[in-house]
Amino acid sequence: MTTRRESEGARVGANFAGVLMIVAGVWQGVMGVSAIARDEVYQTLPEYLFDFDLAVWGWTHLAIGVVAFATGIGLVLKTGWGRVAGIVVASLAAVANFFFLPYNPAWSLLVIAVSVFVIWALVLWQPSASYGRHSADNAGGAEDVAGTEPRPQPSAGRPPSEGGNG
Repeated sequence: MTTRRESEGARVGANFAGVLMIVAGVWQGVMGVSAIARDEVYQTLPEYLFDFDLAVWGWTHLAIGVVAFATGIGLVLKTGWGRVAGIVVASLAAVANFFFLPYNPAWSLLVIAVSVFVIWALVLWQPSASYGRHSADNAGGAEDVAGTEPRPQPSAGRPPSEGGNG
């Protein structure tokens, strides 16, 4: 069982992961467009195992970037599909950038690091523990989203006393 502080930290981490997915999507898109536009932007290595045409890498990065951007927006908007899609897209981005390391090590390492954080934050976050609870749903004494303490419950069979000894 998680405490309220852990749930709050996971919720904040998931929101930050959504913003990072948007930023990483833009980075991936820039990497993709630059690889598609001019093959001379990236340095090619002789006899690299994953030596595809840079235009192929460009389209791959552009596609991942567009999907990562959309997924980041879904995470920020707290959609139901955002968590799973975020984990999948961040995993794909990390793997693609691992294979792209020889072409652009700095950008690739940056995107891999962001992807690892996003995966960690989204795995840690449990949406049912952080979202979807409103004050009206907490009639049973559960914590309120606004952070108020649990409400005491009246004794069974007795109405609460009204200002007296009652």
